[in-house]
Amino acid sequence: MTVLSEPRLSVDQGARGTDVRLRVSSATKRFGQVTALDSVDLEVRSGEIVALLGASGCGKTTLLRGIAGLTALDHGDVEIAGRDVTGLRPSARDVAMVFQDGALFPHLSAADNIAVGLPKGADRTAVQPVAELLQIGDLLDRRPSQLSGGQRQRVGIARALVRRPALMLMDEPFAALDADLRLELRREMRRLHRLGELAETVFVTHDQTEALGIADCIAVMRDGRIEQQGTPTDLLDSPATLPLARFLGVPRIAVLPTHRGITAAVRPTDLMVGSGALEATVETVSSEPFAGNWLVTSRLARGAEIDFVTPRDHVPVAGAKVVVSCSPDRVHTFRDSDGSRLSLTSSEKTAFWNEVTS
Repeated sequence: MTVLSEPRLSVDQGARGTDVRLRVSSATKRFGQVTALDSVDLEVRSGEIVALLGASGCGKTTLLRGIAGLTALDHGDVEIAGRDVTGLRPSARDVAMVFQDGALFPHLSAADNIAVGLPKGADRTAVQPVAELLQIGDLLDRRPSQLSGGQRQRVGIARALVRRPALMLMDEPFAALDADLRLELRREMRRLHRLGELAETVFVTHDQTEALGIADCIAVMRDGRIEQQGTPTDLLDSPATLPLARFLGVPRIAVLPTHRGITAAVRPTDLMVGSGALEATVETVSSEPFAGNWLVTSRLARGAEIDFVTPRDHVPVAGAKVVVSCSPDRVHTFRDSDGSRLSLTSSEKTAFWNEVTS
């Protein structure tokens, strides 16, 4: 496989660097009476892909545009590769941006669109190697109208890669593609990252599957703030709030009735069917398989809805009575008053779980 000249060092996903490549401090932006960013802090370390994840209107695209310099912050600082770029125009920040629609020039060939990313007067010999890297080397003579959606996005990514920026910014680049293409390009991103060809990246998405599948670190945004930032494992195993636990994870987390001011929640994949003290009545069986099994929706005696996963050859019928259990260590506990995570010791969690299920 052809690679770019002066290749980046290959990045070991399990041993990312500790130096900060991007630091955003107290980023604040208001549009009239609406606060889009509320004193946001963000760091991206060497070798990381960081996803900004959240619902529409949470501020993630505003933050990305603030990093790029396309939106002026009301307050806050942006530092890229150790350089304060807060007051610099976008072209002086050494960033490259990939947009949702590719933002290609329709009258230019794929080769010329990629070359747009090069500095004025730069040698165009880098275009072919980066096109080969993205598996579009034989499409360089075509115009955007002659390319598929996935091919157009590859051209957009190539245009960003060819300039070898200090930071890559991506604003929902796969949102307009079908499911198969999204999966293909997610794998492509991880491949480029593994090869060391993809710079440190901030990736905006509303799709948690994309974030969990691509990112080394995820910053979940809500109402203009970062609610929690961590690895996918951190966020799934230790969500900071009950709303965050509900938002992350497929299938959705099951929430049990509040007891003694504490709300317990458990992921369906952590529930075991056939033993335990939680009695439930099967309501529906999902028409779609989950990871080779079936997702079953049931209702507890106290009225709470709870999902669990069952093997495809042991599917209960609607109305059947089942018992389920869960290791107390896999139970998440939150304060009912404000939804914040409540850390209990193993013995405290076991005692509480026994109370809830008795």
